[in-house]
Amino acid sequence: MSFGWKIGIWVGLGLFVLLAVLLLTGVFKPFEPNVQSANLVVWDVPAHERVMGQFFRDYAEQNPGVRIDYQTKSSDTYVSDLLEALASGAGPDIFLLDSASLAKNQNKIAPLPSSSSLTQDFLAKASDAIASDLIDENRNLYGIPWSVDTLALYYNKDYLNAINVPEPPKTWVDFQDVSRRLTRRSPTGVIQRSGAAFGLGRNVVNAADIFSLLILQSNNPFYSKSDKQFHLNDAVVVNDRSQKLGLSALQFYAAFASPSSPYYTWNSSLPEAKEAFASGRAALYLGYARELPDIMARNSHLNFGIAPVPQLVAGDRTSYASYEFFTVSKSSPVADAAWQVLASLFDPAVEKNIVDQFAIPPARRDLVNEKPVDPILQPFYDQVLSARTWRIPDKTVARKIISDALDAVVGGVLTPDQALDRIQTQLQLLVPRS
Repeated sequence: MSFGWKIGIWVGLGLFVLLAVLLLTGVFKPFEPNVQSANLVVWDVPAHERVMGQFFRDYAEQNPGVRIDYQTKSSDTYVSDLLEALASGAGPDIFLLDSASLAKNQNKIAPLPSSSSLTQDFLAKASDAIASDLIDENRNLYGIPWSVDTLALYYNKDYLNAINVPEPPKTWVDFQDVSRRLTRRSPTGVIQRSGAAFGLGRNVVNAADIFSLLILQSNNPFYSKSDKQFHLNDAVVVNDRSQKLGLSALQFYAAFASPSSPYYTWNSSLPEAKEAFASGRAALYLGYARELPDIMARNSHLNFGIAPVPQLVAGDRTSYASYEFFTVSKSSPVADAAWQVLASLFDPAVEKNIVDQFAIPPARRDLVNEKPVDPILQPFYDQVLSARTWRIPDKTVARKIISDALDAVVGGVLTPDQALDRIQTQLQLLVPRS
């Protein structure tokens, strides 16, 4: 046998061995968990029990080898109970988080690798806001949501009719004008009816999300995952002028609660924003689809509508995204089985059934053109694909930082520049250095 033939045989054998190794290690085929039996513990909150409890029971019935212990924990203590359980090693295999809690808890999750077909399917079919959040730079998947909620504009139809405004405001300039015209004060200047529940942090539950929305609509990145830096103070050139878009957003929002502003319509003596809208004390309110049942329950006679959130520029369609998702604990001994369960949650028929029962918009791109169970939800559906969010390092602390800074501006404790500096500095301290 010639030397050339020997070389060819050895090369061929080497390639065969390499191919076998690649196939066995899963490089040439996707990682697909295929667990036939497992005992799983799931943690959720009581508000989901009717719908999500049924989902997990149905899965267990269809997969007899999988037993699921579905438990609900008090919403008030859920986070602390979860952290304590995970730290002790007695935590659930599958647990609930929301979009604002991902960054803080990412190190507690067993991500699904990029080679999984579920990860690839999620990247292709989930809305951009959640795909960018739940898939990291290595394309590992950190959870499965069933919905994406967005901020939209609730408006009192009777009040708009009374001032001959045929449709809700589409831009923030229109929002300012309509709010001003809808505001009613007593002869002594007391606000009897607010044009918009807007301007403070302490009694506007969605204040931090609204502030985030205003910044994201201006194309400010807010926070960059690549350099792990906040960019609220970044200056940009607009119409040949340098300006801080974060500062503009803060000043715009706070003006609605500043007595010296022509748009003054809100103060700390008024009820919490959602209650003010439901009771007729406020004409405009920025809220989520999940708040709709509560508003209707508070006042069944309220004549209101819902419209897309106002924009900086007419024709744009950027809203703020909020969502919940289930994920898998990194300490779970049956993580593969847990991901199998969550894979079925992303099935289009399953998700459609769930969002219809919850009356909220879907997470999947291919479901946003489906008719919502109630036509009043259409604006939320229309905003799913263009909604944006940012990686919040600690939901509770971050929202307090933003809300306190907004209140400090209105109260004259800080200038807008000082407040923006404080927000950026304090948020940056929440970001892990590693």
